[in-house]
Amino acid sequence: MKILIVGSGAREHALGWKFKQENPASELFFAPGNGGTGLLGKNAAKEEGESWASLAGRLQADMVVFGPEAPLADGAADDLVMFGYRVFGPGRAAAQLEASKIYARTFCRKWKIPSPQAQFVILPPCRDYKRLKDRHEGPNTGGMGAIAPIAIEKSLWPVLTDNFLEPFRRGLEKEGILYKGVIYFGLMLTKETPKCLEFNVRFGDPEAQAVIPLTDLPYLEIMQATQEGMLSKFPHDFFLNYLVNHPKASACVVMASEGYPNESATGRVIEGLGGVQSGAVFSDNVLVLHAGTVKEADRLITSGGRVLSVVGTGKNADEARQAAYEAVRKIRFEGAQFRMDIGS
Repeated sequence: MKILIVGSGAREHALGWKFKQENPASELFFAPGNGGTGLLGKNAAKEEGESWASLAGRLQADMVVFGPEAPLADGAADDLVMFGYRVFGPGRAAAQLEASKIYARTFCRKWKIPSPQAQFVILPPCRDYKRLKDRHEGPNTGGMGAIAPIAIEKSLWPVLTDNFLEPFRRGLEKEGILYKGVIYFGLMLTKETPKCLEFNVRFGDPEAQAVIPLTDLPYLEIMQATQEGMLSKFPHDFFLNYLVNHPKASACVVMASEGYPNESATGRVIEGLGGVQSGAVFSDNVLVLHAGTVKEADRLITSGGRVLSVVGTGKNADEARQAAYEAVRKIRFEGAQFRMDIGS
């Protein structure tokens, strides 16, 4: 019997070894195989543009056994069956059970197979300040500051969950979209109901600078759980409950170059950072996070529009705001622009 084993790993080597144990007279082909499989049979790579059916025909295979998932998801088994070959491996549709986690979860729900539920964890709500100048005047920018968390009425949380988060999750499932990352809802609170203005598929800037220092919770662990499809081990209100038990607020003040948000002046020497030119900790309750900076010799100079994010933290918004602005007053570069009303 001639058997074509598709794959190049130790798994395929083990299959070939077992087939030889059971039937020493069997003739084995591996595509593409490896150094070990070549000791059991013949390695035979597909030629450019060659189909699996063509390869099986060229080798006169009686049966084709698939190791890896990728060719199955591409429909290799379907093509071989269509040409009359015996195949061990599912067709394209069935292979979606591995290739598409969304398909697998939907299948499990439909047939009542216990499986983890899809998943989200709510980060603390944040407000950013888009206009360049105080009192929301001047041109729009990428963001001149942010505060977190913002106070949201308890009655509003079910609205946000029921009208935005859950429909968004269900929509992704129905569309067959596997989403592993941050989704940022840009919402406007109106008299009738919150309205979604935009989505961001990444952390906001400067929102992230305000949100990340709020808790000691494990961002990397949460990201890894998201990637592995295990985010459901964290409750939706993981961050929010933490802040209930550990009250804290943050205020981020962006220091921008002269000319921003249009043509920004660069090459201005930054002073007053002390020992945090390459780090972030300015004091016990202040972080200085770099954006448009570059180091030349022993000097730090401006190199872009938004130069620094100065983030103060405290037990409440007033403490956080005070800490941020005390640090801002110590940092200097020619033409620096910043708002004085962040969080007020």
